[in-house]
Amino acid sequence: MNIDSFSKAMKTKPEDRDTERTLGWKVLVESAKTCHKKGDFENAAKMFEQALTMAELRLGAKHIVLAHILMQYSEVCEETKDFEKARALSSRARVILGQLASDSEGSVS
Repeated sequence: MNIDSFSKAMKTKPEDRDTERTLGWKVLVESAKTCHKKGDFENAAKMFEQALTMAELRLGAKHIVLAHILMQYSEVCEETKDFEKARALSSRARVILGQLASDSEGSVS
């Protein structure tokens, strides 16, 4: 995994070249982040759940964007004191990131 991939994953805002395949989860992530900033944790959590489902279907279970969404969702869970779920989400994100790092190290050889 390189810094360009990570930087690209951090940009979840819809872009002009998006299609239906990417637009849905990107809009949900942006809406969830807005709700989170406003303190509307219940709606933020619902939107992150939907975004996770859509992103995983579109991108696969081992994608840096999925890890990014998981980490953002874990922050919402921490603020609502659902520490068990927050740990599970961040743990899943770390597993994905670890797999991506290991895959990229294997392809360098």
